Amino acid sequence: MSLPPSAGARRDASRPPASLVVALGLGLLGFLLVLALLLIAAPAGADELDDILGGFEEEEEEDVFGGFDDDPDFGDADSGGEGEGLEAGPTIRDYLSGDISLSTSYNYIPHYSSSGTYYGNIQKLRTKLRLQFDADLFADWKVRLSSYAFYDFAYLIHHRSNYTPQVLDIYEWDYQVTDNYFEGSLHDRIDLKIGRQVVNWGRSESLRVLDVINPLDLRDPGIQDIEDLRLSTTMIRVGGFYGPWSLTALAIPEIRFDIVPPFGSDFFPSLPGVPPELLQALASIPTRSPEGFGKAWEGGVNITGIFSGWDISLQAVTYFNDVAHLEGDLLQLERARFEHARLWQVGAGGNYTWGSWLFKAELAYIDGLEFFAASDSKSRIDFMAGVEYYGWNNINIVFEIANRHINDFERSMERGFDWAKENSLEMSLRFTWDLLNQNLHLTLLATAFGEQAQFGSFVRLSASYDVMDALNVDGGIIFYQEGDDPFWQEIGDNDRLFLAVKYSF
Repeated sequence: MSLPPSAGARRDASRPPASLVVALGLGLLGFLLVLALLLIAAPAGADELDDILGGFEEEEEEDVFGGFDDDPDFGDADSGGEGEGLEAGPTIRDYLSGDISLSTSYNYIPHYSSSGTYYGNIQKLRTKLRLQFDADLFADWKVRLSSYAFYDFAYLIHHRSNYTPQVLDIYEWDYQVTDNYFEGSLHDRIDLKIGRQVVNWGRSESLRVLDVINPLDLRDPGIQDIEDLRLSTTMIRVGGFYGPWSLTALAIPEIRFDIVPPFGSDFFPSLPGVPPELLQALASIPTRSPEGFGKAWEGGVNITGIFSGWDISLQAVTYFNDVAHLEGDLLQLERARFEHARLWQVGAGGNYTWGSWLFKAELAYIDGLEFFAASDSKSRIDFMAGVEYYGWNNINIVFEIANRHINDFERSMERGFDWAKENSLEMSLRFTWDLLNQNLHLTLLATAFGEQAQFGSFVRLSASYDVMDALNVDGGIIFYQEGDDPFWQEIGDNDRLFLAVKYSF
């Protein structure tokens, strides 16, 4: 583990300067381009226009590693006048969807962050708008444009001056361009998908071994599942299919990193005996982003075979470590910097079903890990094993365990600014239960770090209720347990209640 760099460095690394203006401009340009393509491709007849612009066909859900992500069903918008037998042409509303939500959290144990910021009572009052545009273009090509924006009023309520600039930059407001892509078939057995998207080659519900393609939004650790945390990344994705086998290749020119709690957040690591001024100085050390032609890119190849009752996959990936390591001399902080090491990973995974049981495993070898106190770069072996039981009606239980072993470990890496461990054990237990005609969803998630949770843990109890098709209410409570890991040393008072109301349209 390394001390996270400043929030500003993270944000600059994950999106370009003036990102709001750039993103809005790109979104507007893409929207106009889509409209132009629709107008050019549309024939004169109303029936043919429906064929071109009609909704996507509903597809069977596929395994996440077996091709492209599924798109939701978009029905044809047919409406004719009474007795006239005429059909109105599609409107923008037929392709536009989204949701608006209000979420809040309540810290029922008042406490202070390492910067002296008070965290108690309501610390989140966030309004969020998400918009998504889907349409058929021509032949079997489709387009999706989506983004979201949020603003958190809690910082006005508690006075913005009480928070560090890094916290305001990360938590007060944000705008993200999410899934924005074109996809279609180049051949009967070859698909192409270009743009911002999410790719998951792993099998775990809660622990990451093979799932390394997309970074995560870790602003509020533990409150959301991993599937809701992945950040879309621009990539070129080509998939080929032959019988039970699929081959997928990725080229990723956009480099993004995890969004992490910045200095001033109550989730920022607090080091015993280290004064806030030094923590702030360390957190302000700049991060050098990967750059240079032919160097600032990521990519991977995955081959998967799906058979009756089991599957297997092999993959090779090169990517930049989301956790930056410190370079330079701490006696001259102005010359120090954080860097993201390039990693090389090969791995394999598989599932096997036996009655109502699903067994899963992942294995990965990673090379190129850098540490501040190490004499050279290191390699690591990650292993995950899990079992899932779904034999009870509307009940699902998943247990997973993972270990990460650093080869050629040096004891100096246990302290300083690495806080690394030769073996890092993680365990996760998830229990879900659907009730009331599957309108009420109960979830228990417990995650522990260390065989006795000595490095930290958290437990989340949550319930999600579908009031109606378009209205959902989600809430719960999360408990954090302190541990020996610096990230978890003073996190025990961060327990909170959370609630969200979402209306979809």
